Amino acid sequence: RRISDRVEGATAQLGPSVQQALWAFDELWTLLKRAQPMLPVLLDMAARSLTRKTMKKRLAESIEEQRKLLVDGIRTVLGPLQNQLDMSSEGFADVVMAVLIGLCGHSLFAGDPARADRAFEDFKKVLVKIFQGAQAAEVKQ
Repeated sequence: RRISDRVEGATAQLGPSVQQALWAFDELWTLLKRAQPMLPVLLDMAARSLTRKTMKKRLAESIEEQRKLLVDGIRTVLGPLQNQLDMSSEGFADVVMAVLIGLCGHSLFAGDPARADRAFEDFKKVLVKIFQGAQAAEVKQ
């Protein structure tokens, strides 16, 4: 929610853009890295939720809330550019969530945070190519 508030404030002043999207993505990664010590607790909760219906429901609700914030953030920082992506904002949010969760786990289990940071930067390069392709398609129209 803190990131969502920051993104909305910054975007309101500067407008949607690829640069805003990358800035927001960096902010999200920074927050996740700060929260990484909680990852073992979250993994334990996830494992326990497989056999506990109430816990599973609460975890699913929390994940859905995070997904909605991410979808809203994508719509805010990309604005009309999001319509040029080859997927919905919801689908894009799912991909971003999967990558970030995977990178957090990789950093934790591989014991090499710098490697996860490099992978994050590489993923941003992929995103830039996606955004550039979307912008090129928008210009052609």
